[in-house]
Order: sequence, then C-alpha cells, then structure tokens
Amino acid sequence: MALFKYAKTIFRDKDFLKDTRNRFKVVSVSPYSDKKGKLPDGQRLTLKILEDVGTPPTDKNGNPQDNLVDENFDVTVLSCDPMVRKGEYIALENFDQEHSYVINYSVILRFKGLRVLQPQQPKNMGGKSI
Repeated sequence: MALFKYAKTIFRDKDFLKDTRNRFKVVSVSPYSDKKGKLPDGQRLTLKILEDVGTPPTDKNGNPQDNLVDENFDVTVLSCDPMVRKGEYIALENFDQEHSYVINYSVILRFKGLRVLQPQQPKNMGGKSI
C-alpha cells in the first residue's frame, strides 16, 4: 500500500535549539541559490554543535549514544543578513518548516535568519587576574 504518501516526518526545531542552547560555530560557508527559483538566496552553512544538554540519543536497538557535542550539520539560511564568516558563533532563527525535510536519516534544514553571537569567554580556572 502507498499510504506513506500521507505520512510526514518533522524536525523538532524547538527541542533541538533548546538542547543545544542555540549556539553554534560556523565551520564553512557557501552561497545558496535555489535552482527552481522559489526560495530566496542565502548561505549554506556547516555548523558545529557546541553544547547538548538533552537526553542522549539511542540507536535502533535502544542503546544510548554519545551526545551531539562536536558534531557538524548543514543548514541553509535564506535571505541571510548578516553574512557570516568561518569561525563566527551564531544562533539560528525562524525555522522554515515548510521548506525543511527529513528523509530517512537525512535532514535538510532551512532557517530564515540568524544572529551573530560574541565568542564565549574562557572560564576562570581558579587563578588570579594580574
């Protein structure tokens, strides 16, 4: 039966952004242009996950896996302003559910904006400032 045509798998963007504290490091940047001309131009980013405070994922057998810290993922930011550079820290904004997809284990994520964040200050390791 072809009932799968009525099924839709969604990406839980709010949970993802909450668990990762919506803070990512830009690993690479390239321009994005929709080949069909339906979506606005933007940037395709590879981002590194810096934090993951969510429940660890499990594999298909139910065994716990490592959290997502230091994992990279790709995202397209449409109408991207400001333009970002490799090494900057960003927060994603305005998830575009309509143009994002989950196909098997691949995700195609699109957002409509971002914020450039300040780099994190190193934590004080107990030493004195001079």
